[in-house]
Amino acid sequence: MQFYNFMTIVAAQTSKPVVYEELASAAGVSAPTAKKWLSILVSSHIIALVQPYHNNALKRVVKMPLIHLLDTGLAAYLLKWGNPEALERAAYFLLQG
Repeated sequence: MQFYNFMTIVAAQTSKPVVYEELASAAGVSAPTAKKWLSILVSSHIIALVQPYHNNALKRVVKMPLIHLLDTGLAAYLLKWGNPEALERAAYFLLQG
């Protein structure tokens, strides 16, 4: 169940920077465990870690990658967006936030 909860947290963090400590504390696991679990999701092609683009190469290296869940159906399931109204509300809040 901890890994399932971790996946739900990752789904909620889509398009946000990767901060292993935040993911770990939200899931109730250690930061190294969160890093391993995230690498499992990347190698399974469930998520992608998108490196930020910047003209300055140093800033590209320093900036944190963003998490992107690749399967929108899985994201909707994990976040319990089971009907059109829930999807509409979620899209509205994502645009606001």
